[in-house]
Amino acid sequence: MKISLVLFLSLYYITCIAQRTITGTVTDNSGIPVLGATVLIKGTDNEVNTDFDSNYSIEVEEDDVLIFSSVGYETQEISAGKNNVINVSLVSGITGCYFWNDPTHSIKSMYGVNYKTLGIEFKTRWHQLNHLELNGRITTNLESNKEIQVETIKPVRINGIYIKPGLSFHQADFKSNRLHKYEFFITKDFGLGADPHQHIKISTGLINYSSSQRLYYEEVGYGIEIRKRVFRGFFFTTGYTYWEGINEVELKGDYNIRYNWIINVRYHHISNYEEVSLGISYNLRNW
Repeated sequence: MKISLVLFLSLYYITCIAQRTITGTVTDNSGIPVLGATVLIKGTDNEVNTDFDSNYSIEVEEDDVLIFSSVGYETQEISAGKNNVINVSLVSGITGCYFWNDPTHSIKSMYGVNYKTLGIEFKTRWHQLNHLELNGRITTNLESNKEIQVETIKPVRINGIYIKPGLSFHQADFKSNRLHKYEFFITKDFGLGADPHQHIKISTGLINYSSSQRLYYEEVGYGIEIRKRVFRGFFFTTGYTYWEGINEVELKGDYNIRYNWIINVRYHHISNYEEVSLGISYNLRNW
């Protein structure tokens, strides 16, 4: 009995010594985190995925080989060896390919129901400029009603955490409603696997607003926005901003109907200004 117990403890000790934890991050060649990347021990079913800050942790033995992979990137194999930390930079291996959650470029046609407007919305990201992003919207009825919105976003890493600060300008002139809005915001992505681009956005800014029922006024506001995957292919976004005297509500739904074709619905309400927009967008990863 004593011999069996000693043998068991010896084997357990050897196993514990042989196995250890390797941690690290997986990014692309621009240093941007690759969310939901797979880290697999070659020849086994033992795998983990990176979290929303691109971190991973996996138990290995010295002679194990780790396989790092993600859709749109070349697979890499790295021997565990005696390393305790392995950081990997994946190289893009697919061009001209579309990914639902991460379009490099997109263009959207829009129709405003309440004010009978037509317009376009665009999004573009420059990987050469460390994923600097520019978004814009222009709608009009070719008369007095018009809306313009422009925002720029730049991902940054602070103490190992990736966030996306940005600036936004929004102008809307519909009938007797006039608003000019300037905002600074910070977005934090969350989620793994196929749906990394869920997010929480915190914002602050300044609004100038006037209408026939309300004289011109200028106020500072604070807001929050949450984007969440409801089911496969459908995302719902809800946003609320408190501008001292008035409240702003924005609701958006995006549904992937086929490959890179997306149906969009948007509801936007500030005081007497209220608009419902319908649109369809086409997304590309690369042009």
